[in-house]
Amino acid sequence: MHIHQKVSEGVVIKGHLKAVLTDVFGKPFYLESERNLAENHNLIVTIGKTALATFLASGVAGTWEFRYIGIGTDSTPAAVGQTALIAECAGGYTRQTGAKSSALNVLTITGAFGAGNPTAGATVTEYFIGNAPTAGVMWSRSVLSPIVKAPAAILTVTYNLTIG
Repeated sequence: MHIHQKVSEGVVIKGHLKAVLTDVFGKPFYLESERNLAENHNLIVTIGKTALATFLASGVAGTWEFRYIGIGTDSTPAAVGQTALIAECAGGYTRQTGAKSSALNVLTITGAFGAGNPTAGATVTEYFIGNAPTAGVMWSRSVLSPIVKAPAAILTVTYNLTIG
């Protein structure tokens, strides 16, 4: 007697990004008629998927350095062939080194753009997860509803990568 069993297994990788605008005391920061929260699923771009495959093939533990969070002001829809933010912020702006944690099959990266980052503020619409504080390889790009980040406000970005 032969038993034939069909096995079907697939791994899906999904990203979800949430951006919250607060004041220095952690209270919601509102400007008249402006949003202080935006979230949605994001697009993991082709070079990000290639970087993951390269990492998995390397067998080197602890080298996954996609922890840098960038913000920009362009609202062009995310596309798999993109390699960078279209209009990354400038003027006293620096990407944030996100804190990484994991629970079960979810990797979380969180970073905050504090007061004065960027200096003049910005209407933030695009978000970047990458492997370097400047340039580097982009893992994902998200385009969300605009959030007006005033110079004194804090923009906290949380990225969840779910493997399952």
